[in-house]
Amino acid sequence: MIKGGLMLFLLFMMAVAIAQASSVPAEFKDRQVVLTKPLSVAPQNYHVLFQGGKPITQGQLTVWDPSCRLELKNAKDSRWQIDAATYQITGYKTFSSDCDQNGCDEVTSLALNTLNGPEAYKLDCRVRHAFGEPGNTPSKLTPQSLDIILGDYITIK
Repeated sequence: MIKGGLMLFLLFMMAVAIAQASSVPAEFKDRQVVLTKPLSVAPQNYHVLFQGGKPITQGQLTVWDPSCRLELKNAKDSRWQIDAATYQITGYKTFSSDCDQNGCDEVTSLALNTLNGPEAYKLDCRVRHAFGEPGNTPSKLTPQSLDIILGDYITIK
């Protein structure tokens, strides 16, 4: 009887965790991620990284500035360009990642459904927070703060 009750409790907790991870808050509900400028994708890359309003390479990334990564489902052998794309926001979650002695990344992850263009499955945005410092950047990103990171390449409509 205890095993059955414990199993039922664990199933209930898993359902609650899944519902929390996939529920989309009002500021992102019924919104789309829209590519508004062509993007160049490096060979064998499954993502495009953004910081300071423009696409960047991993080597250009400044860890203390907010950044976003558009995760693509497929890569190509040579450099290629995405001319247009629209993705429906279907899920949302926030979590801490990459913690070290200096701080943690607060990640906002938007699950995506491809409406047109190359398939993508998520947009992950990170804000680094130092331990013991409140910081000026909110850990929970908004569509307006994403506009600053993504610039005029991608907009949330």
